[in-house]
Amino acid sequence: MKTALFYPILALCLLLNLSGCKKERRSTYVFGRVTDNLQQPVAGVSIVIYGEKLGGLTKGDILQTLVTDKQGLYSTTVIPAKGYSGLQIFNQFYIKSELAKKYKDYDFLHNGQRATDCCPAMIGEDTEYNFILLP
Repeated sequence: MKTALFYPILALCLLLNLSGCKKERRSTYVFGRVTDNLQQPVAGVSIVIYGEKLGGLTKGDILQTLVTDKQGLYSTTVIPAKGYSGLQIFNQFYIKSELAKKYKDYDFLHNGQRATDCCPAMIGEDTEYNFILLP
């Protein structure tokens, strides 16, 4: 009789333990390229990854700052803590004085497509933002 109860109880315990094991993917790969209006790469552009706090009532935090390489490329993997609900990607070309003198604005592509809302990234999803600096 003892073994007849053992297996159903064991199965129930395993089920309860495994149901809490599903983990949300937090790892977020952010990448892209910065070029000018002639499609030439722009090196030295600061790209800031900003974490938005849950609830949206408070500001977030800068999670990472990157700088584009000679080919205008940037990439990083961000693993935001549970307290963040989303990410924002900021192109801060205007921080560098020689870039601020040369460029006045920018356009962007999100995952290869024109978009109107710059520049959110969903946590757990790969996100590409290509920035085009405009004179």
